[in-house]
Amino acid sequence: METFSEVFLNRVSSWGLAILGAVVIILASWLYYPGSRSAYPLPPGPKGSFIIGNILQVPLERSDAQFAEWAREYNSDIIYLNLLGQPVIVLNSLKPAVDLLDKRGVIYSDRPPFPLLEALGFRSNVALIGDGTQYRKIRKAYGNFLSASSSLAYRDMQLRHAHTMASEIATSPEKWQSCLSQFATRVLFGLAFAIDVVDENDPYFKLANEMGWVLSNMGNPGFTVLDLAPWLGNVPRWIGNLIPSVKYANDHNPVIEEFHQRPFDAVMQGHKAGIMKPSFLGRLLEAREARREDEDVTKFFTDTEIRGAGGSLYSAGQDTTYSTETIFVMAMVLAPDVQKRAQKEIDMITGGTRLPSFDDWKALSVVERMVYETLRFHPAVSSGIPHRTLKEDVYRGMCIPKANAWAMLHDPNVYKDPFTFNPERFLPVSEGGGGEPIPIGQFGFGRRVCPGQYFGFSSVWIAIATILAKFDIVPVKDKDGRDIMPKLEFTSGITRYDFA
Repeated sequence: METFSEVFLNRVSSWGLAILGAVVIILASWLYYPGSRSAYPLPPGPKGSFIIGNILQVPLERSDAQFAEWAREYNSDIIYLNLLGQPVIVLNSLKPAVDLLDKRGVIYSDRPPFPLLEALGFRSNVALIGDGTQYRKIRKAYGNFLSASSSLAYRDMQLRHAHTMASEIATSPEKWQSCLSQFATRVLFGLAFAIDVVDENDPYFKLANEMGWVLSNMGNPGFTVLDLAPWLGNVPRWIGNLIPSVKYANDHNPVIEEFHQRPFDAVMQGHKAGIMKPSFLGRLLEAREARREDEDVTKFFTDTEIRGAGGSLYSAGQDTTYSTETIFVMAMVLAPDVQKRAQKEIDMITGGTRLPSFDDWKALSVVERMVYETLRFHPAVSSGIPHRTLKEDVYRGMCIPKANAWAMLHDPNVYKDPFTFNPERFLPVSEGGGGEPIPIGQFGFGRRVCPGQYFGFSSVWIAIATILAKFDIVPVKDKDGRDIMPKLEFTSGITRYDFA
């Protein structure tokens, strides 16, 4: 069996002031109401300073850990913060997230404005638009294209790209990160645009990598300086370039605009020439083309909406898939016994003579638990997208909370030794496991749950199964031959990459 080494990503430096927390899948409610008028108190939380509130108390990096610490300090799974007058309430356990974002989703599905993301060029991104007619129209299209049953049709493509990934890693193991990224890029470009990404020198791959870097280093959406003081977006450019988040938007907007436009143009050209391959964008174009004259034009998609929908599908899927893959590699270095157990299971099913396929899924229970544990251990999405409530709500006698999935997925009251990678925690106690619940929330909650969750999970599953069947994942050696173990350090942005 070949050796798959080099388990560290190069450190991508974060850029400071615009980062206010690195929470995994924050699904938050922004509270636009004067708290003093409410008959109900806000949840407990740290006392803030006059005007600026708690903004200086939230760490620039790993604010997720600080949120969990405050939850312990105040003995409450719901805490309150004030950021420059903006009330923010963070959930630190699963129950209130389910109670509110799932069960009361009708009032918890809106979005606040996101000045930084809009300035970057994500104005038409489906994940950011408010809960209205446009959102529901696009959401329905996603649902039809990415349902559990529809996603089965894409498995041949996922399997083909997984085999290509394995072949490329075997040829150039020192480029394993690029190979994982190419796998994620290929499956998402194929799904969204039916565009074939050839190799790491492909212009689409380079463009996608630039876009991914922008998302993973922008800070938490809704918590950057520009988000908290949106008027800064209107200052002269030379002044704006003195403000980190404004300069970040100015510097990287061209990349994001090109990312949305170039694949759209390619699909449009194929559509006009009558040689368009099946894809998500192609389906939207065909539906619009087939519209009857008596049908309401608003039921169909404008070019701007199609560009946004395609870019949203790709950006939501590629970065999370790649990040999950790299976290899995890191976990295998930290838990070699778990790796060997999964490889033994795979060899029993495949006889060691072939790579796994989706037909083996049910027989590879250890591998499936490893995927769930990877998603729980360090979820790929570092700061999710905040929710905004449509009206004031009351829960447990307190006003309108929002959720912090990092704390939920590491809650020691739910998961024993939460910072240990242990897929057997999900086995029933009767089978020698921990009897702990399969994690939920990593794909979101309520009406904002990721519509691509089935496709995303299967992409990660086939990638992990293929890597385990083909390679041993071992740590890098130092000059004296000693193992260099990875550190759990990550970039700060919507998605997170390990970089140590």
